[in-house]
Amino acid sequence: MNRSAKGQHIAEFGPALLIAIPLIAIMLSCLSFGAGIGTLALCAQHAAREAAATGTYTLAQTRVNENLSTLSGPLGQFGGIQNGKLILVVEESPTGETNFTVHDRSGAIDPANKVYRYRVRGECQIKPIFWWVTVPSVYEATGIVEHPEGLGV
Repeated sequence: MNRSAKGQHIAEFGPALLIAIPLIAIMLSCLSFGAGIGTLALCAQHAAREAAATGTYTLAQTRVNENLSTLSGPLGQFGGIQNGKLILVVEESPTGETNFTVHDRSGAIDPANKVYRYRVRGECQIKPIFWWVTVPSVYEATGIVEHPEGLGV
């Protein structure tokens, strides 16, 4: 007796789905986590670059706050970013040295002998698609202050 081979492939479809669906979910989760980390890094770097080009500290803080919308945008939502924030800190170092310390904004500004930079620290919780836990994430970016005379303003 010869049996017909018709419909034989449909019998293998169910077991194949048991393997394919979890693999697709794992790949989507990894892609979502990568999107969250990438969005946080992009947002912090862009904020540091824009803050460094401003003329005053107040304007730099405004530029950093404007970049928060990137964290809550479409990429941030796909990446599962929650409780995102950006923190702006001014640091100083004597000219020629690489050790930066936090600058007390009430102190004197000395652009002739010191180098100033903005450090933007991005912090958030990332909960990728299909994950049941959140991952605390931090990213720091810096930018050399182009107009240090405006730091006191």
